[in-house]
Amino acid sequence: MVGMNPLEFLEEVQREYMVSTFGEVINYDEMYFDGRLFDFLQQEYNFKYEDRDELIKSLREMRSEHVISRYENPYYYKFFRDIISNIHRIKDTFIDCHGLNMPLFGTVEFDMFYAQIRCPNSDMPPIILFYSGIIQFAHNITNVLTKAFPIQGLDEEKITFGMEPEKIKECINNNKWIEKRFTDIVLSIFFYGNVDMCDVSQPVNDYLYRQFSNALADSFLTFIVAHECAHYYLGHLGKDAIKGIVTVGKVQYENLVPDWEQEFDADYIGALLTIPILIERKIDIQVILGGIYVAMWMLSIIESLRIEGESGKATHPPAKDRLLQIKRKLQKTMQNELHVLEGYDILFSDLWERFSIIAKDVEGRVLAGRPAAEVTYEQIKKVIYDEAEI
Repeated sequence: MVGMNPLEFLEEVQREYMVSTFGEVINYDEMYFDGRLFDFLQQEYNFKYEDRDELIKSLREMRSEHVISRYENPYYYKFFRDIISNIHRIKDTFIDCHGLNMPLFGTVEFDMFYAQIRCPNSDMPPIILFYSGIIQFAHNITNVLTKAFPIQGLDEEKITFGMEPEKIKECINNNKWIEKRFTDIVLSIFFYGNVDMCDVSQPVNDYLYRQFSNALADSFLTFIVAHECAHYYLGHLGKDAIKGIVTVGKVQYENLVPDWEQEFDADYIGALLTIPILIERKIDIQVILGGIYVAMWMLSIIESLRIEGESGKATHPPAKDRLLQIKRKLQKTMQNELHVLEGYDILFSDLWERFSIIAKDVEGRVLAGRPAAEVTYEQIKKVIYDEAEI
């Protein structure tokens, strides 16, 4: 790494992640040159066709100006840059950190929903790495969860959804698709470490929920980004920070050894940075809080899926403790809005309880003492979908 600048270092890390994940380096220039990347975005994220030419032009300009890594998916870069630029614009309102530059960042090819802030070495600025699968993950899980909120009112201007816990429980009981898709996502995380294998087909009325789902996903993602930015703005990666060494392929770099109080602080400041950014985009405060809640609940579920051998390696406070801290700190300023989170508690608790029953069945009849790596997705689906009434 001697003589490298931050962008060159980032390229080395991204290249190693590509090779370790796919066995080869992906050429994103070819992917978006003929519009295939936009076709994917339109299908997965409901992009408007009339925005196609403007987006592709923007991506090509970034490439030609060499403002992004040669191993960077330009769409991911633009997505995260837009969020970070807005966070950087308002940061001084919430944190005393005048004079700091916008943090360096990039995406790495990986499927799970993680983000991390890393130090190339003591002489280089920290870099925030976003795992590329986080975007698809957020949209997959919010597409499922929003269906548990029954439509309360429908007119030409606005669709409203019922948030009462009793109505949510009733909706889950009457719509087995929700339980099935949630189970599919969680099992896919457990067996494969990603959600690429799971069925993400949508009900026929999905278009009614699309705006709600996209707003919830935006809140989820903005909070994850804001948490990592908060670490940077709060100075958690200074020279006095305790650091370990991370190795990715042939690249080594320094990793912050988390301090639990710093994680709680980054969560709270991350929430404070998330809320005004999304209110500017006219997203309802209750949806914003819901997106933060969904992110922390999914972290909690992923923690619960860890195998016993990894249980003692936790680097962060338990996600449920982090969520309680966020709620406690926000209580003074937005007590009236926090009641909406009761609905999400009911939703996740109910779905997790149902999943736990199915998981025992899978463990007993599918795994039967075998390593999870030996089990195919088709074997899992046969047990839980063909034989179970869900």
